[in-house]
Amino acid sequence: MTTLVPTFEHLPYNLLRRIGQSLDHSEASQSTLHSLVLTCHRFYHLYLPLLWASPYLDSDRRIHRFSSLISDRPLYSALLTDVTQDTRHPRMHLHTLSFSALPTRWFTITNSTIATMLPALPGLRHVDVALCGALNDQFLAMLTVHAPKLQTLNLSYIE
Repeated sequence: MTTLVPTFEHLPYNLLRRIGQSLDHSEASQSTLHSLVLTCHRFYHLYLPLLWASPYLDSDRRIHRFSSLISDRPLYSALLTDVTQDTRHPRMHLHTLSFSALPTRWFTITNSTIATMLPALPGLRHVDVALCGALNDQFLAMLTVHAPKLQTLNLSYIE
């Protein structure tokens, strides 16, 4: 008599989805999701939207890389189609943009930083720019144009 060894391929989709959703948005959880995405095609399609839903942006380097990935720059134009039209790209799953993990956000996050990101994030629903002191009214004007689905906005400690 042979014994079947269960594998992840046999686990129900909803169970695997709940496992991914139970992870918080810390660096460790993002790293775990990234590892899962690289495991197999099923995990790639299941966890990539979760990985992109709320990226962990804790350094200037990560913000620059993230901005380069989502914007329509010449380097990526061959890989990405029109930013606002490609519904298959993972950036379409991004709904939370938070700079709360960035220690230098007071002077790093500026209107121009945000201006490169917002046009590429049409599904944005939550923005946390608390303590991002370099932002001003121009930032709010950009939000009204580029974030029509916005539900929450944290502007704590911004004058």
